[in-house]
Amino acid sequence: MKRILRRAFSGHLKLPRFKRGWAILPAAMRARNFQFVWLAAIFVAALLLRLSLPMDADVSWLLTVGEKWLAGQRVYVDIVETNPPAAFLIYLPAILLGRLLHLAPETLVTAVVFLGSGLSLALARAMGGFRLHGFLCFTLALLVILPADAFAERDHVALIALLPLLVLLAVRAEGRRVCIRLALLAGIGGGIALAIKPHYGLALAPALGLVLWRRANLGPKWLGPEWIALAAVCLLYGALIFAFFPAFLHRTLPLVLAVYQPVTKPGWSLANPSLVIAGGLGAATLLCRPQDAAARIFAVAGLGAALAVILQAKGWPYHGYPAIVLLAMALGSSLPKVRGARLIAAALVLALGLGTGFVWLMTRRDTSRLTVRVAALAPPHPGIIAISPDIALGHPLTRRLGGDWRGTNWGEWVSQDASLLLQRAGLSPQTRATLRTYAAEDRRILARDIAQKRPDVVLVEAGWQGWTFADRGIAAAMKPYRRAAVVGGVGIWLR
Repeated sequence: MKRILRRAFSGHLKLPRFKRGWAILPAAMRARNFQFVWLAAIFVAALLLRLSLPMDADVSWLLTVGEKWLAGQRVYVDIVETNPPAAFLIYLPAILLGRLLHLAPETLVTAVVFLGSGLSLALARAMGGFRLHGFLCFTLALLVILPADAFAERDHVALIALLPLLVLLAVRAEGRRVCIRLALLAGIGGGIALAIKPHYGLALAPALGLVLWRRANLGPKWLGPEWIALAAVCLLYGALIFAFFPAFLHRTLPLVLAVYQPVTKPGWSLANPSLVIAGGLGAATLLCRPQDAAARIFAVAGLGAALAVILQAKGWPYHGYPAIVLLAMALGSSLPKVRGARLIAAALVLALGLGTGFVWLMTRRDTSRLTVRVAALAPPHPGIIAISPDIALGHPLTRRLGGDWRGTNWGEWVSQDASLLLQRAGLSPQTRATLRTYAAEDRRILARDIAQKRPDVVLVEAGWQGWTFADRGIAAAMKPYRRAAVVGGVGIWLR
């Protein structure tokens, strides 16, 4: 067992020889370790998983934002997204390709993420990383299978973009040289990752610090082309925000900082499954005492990504995905050099961590019954609004029905978070007034959307009907509607 584990990750696991009659098989399939077959099998398994799951709620919403923007609506004014522009801009290639090929954007999102994962690993391999064939297949599985319901989330895409730069740091730490063009590509990927989610600077910084410590004699030589490329991407992105999305800076950002950022979600704590899994993988990595530069880089980057989970304090599964992957990579790359009981213990921790992580990342709200009921009651391609603080109520339901989202916001997160903050003691009168203003504006926008955009369906979250009809403006806008059905506590209101 121990010998098999070591050889599987090092790429030296010998398989039975075939008789001459098998010579008709392609050379790649008759290769000693069947790397091509394993890579293809991983992609097939990932594709089957994607066909069995709907697109993630956040991705569905951001695809909708991108489509609205391309149709001429102003993001952060006509349709409000809480995150910076990169949140929806990264999905524009899938939307545009979908229109060109007459395919659903969700299909192209899957294809683009698969392609991006392959290119990320190919770039890492070209720079001298992933020299262990089994580890290459293992990492691919982490990128395309492990995400489960978090597939194509911003954190997933950010990790795919960041990975070549982390591998480059490992190569640099070993004193090996890298082609300038490859270094520039890795730096561009790092810049894209930070534009998508600046929090992952917490993963990059300790990795860079470790390399600088190991190669302290190089001094200023570490200001290589990758860092110039990274800085250029970040500066270009900042200029893009100022030039084309000023409303994010003067409208949405103050709202997010005042209402969204201070709220920690129910159930969030240091016992969050993402941190528990990351802690187990990190402890097992320390048990293996990794000597390999790549393992150390992945380990410190994973710990930095875990710190990003704590900083965000929301506790959603996809926030922990990069930390789980990086620490799993650190542990996986350490296994070939471990012997005895430590090898068995580390392998068991890795298997348990990834199994638990997959289940955790599969966590999602199931709206399939609700989707079927709305499809039966509503007209084809209905206009939809959801009165709920949960983004997963209206998305991907709206897209699965071929509907048109009629709301300015994806839900009533402003009203919910403002209410939670107003219950806190010690708030200044000015802060309370600001929160009440934002909450009142949220109600006004909802009433206007229902009255003017006339959705065919209004979904009212369980427990929110009283809130809906307590506001005179919303109650007046809802007068043309009747409650046609209730599914799982969610009211389906039709015109």
